[in-house]
Amino acid sequence: MLGPDDLGEMRPLLMKARKNDDCDAKDPEPDLPLKPFLIANTVERAVGYEAAKKVQLRNKPEEQNTYCEIIPHPTLSYVQGIVYDLDTINEEEQFLEAQLKSEGVTKVKRITKKVDGTRKNTPLLILTFNALKRPDYVKFGLLRVKVRTFYPSPMLCFKCAEYGHGKNKCPSSSTICLRCSKEHEKAENLPCTNTAFCKNCNGSHTPVTRDCPKYKEEEEAIIKIKVDRDISFSEALNIYRESNRDYSLSNIVQRRLASDSDEKDRIIGRVKSCKVRAAQPS
Repeated sequence: MLGPDDLGEMRPLLMKARKNDDCDAKDPEPDLPLKPFLIANTVERAVGYEAAKKVQLRNKPEEQNTYCEIIPHPTLSYVQGIVYDLDTINEEEQFLEAQLKSEGVTKVKRITKKVDGTRKNTPLLILTFNALKRPDYVKFGLLRVKVRTFYPSPMLCFKCAEYGHGKNKCPSSSTICLRCSKEHEKAENLPCTNTAFCKNCNGSHTPVTRDCPKYKEEEEAIIKIKVDRDISFSEALNIYRESNRDYSLSNIVQRRLASDSDEKDRIIGRVKSCKVRAAQPS
């Protein structure tokens, strides 16, 4: 029987539609023709029968075949970590990317902070690795620098003020005010004068503040679940909701049992009181 490591490292791949126009002129016939039953069986094994039923591949009427290509998954094939290195605080990101390429680093992002209105570099670097597991250390020249888990900030849409997607992928057709959570017209370059209101928690603050309970929920629970378990945002959200649903149901049952117990004690107390009064001589 095969052990967990006998097949080597398994990498998530993405199947992408490929048009005939994308093929090389010298090789007009693509090498990856669509095999519908093979693809269907593969998808079903990966995500289950119910989810696989929602996946559809369509051919254009004028085309006899549709072709696809397999590419590394844009998010699940990579992992991020954060490092602290004071010696390279003034180095450019592109320079560090070139130097760390042999370490499997594909992207370097420096964390900056605003000081007196000016952005200043910090020794913190976010590294993206072409790997499925975050390495413990990375070589900066001859120095070994520890790589720590990186928890990104919650993604907040500045169009609808909801979490989980950015402005460019917002499904909403309307834009709300990021102060009062309402749709309204306002003069250009003039701030909204309405009372601050958060649509996510019904609190008396703007929906973009980090003090919002919803922000803390996203940051401390959902993002942490996503990174620690190496799963998608939607999967982490479902796990969080399920765990909180169970917790809420447990609380409801416990409160109801406590209430029933209190009511039982009150009834017993009244019965005892009546017996005492009945036993007293008139």
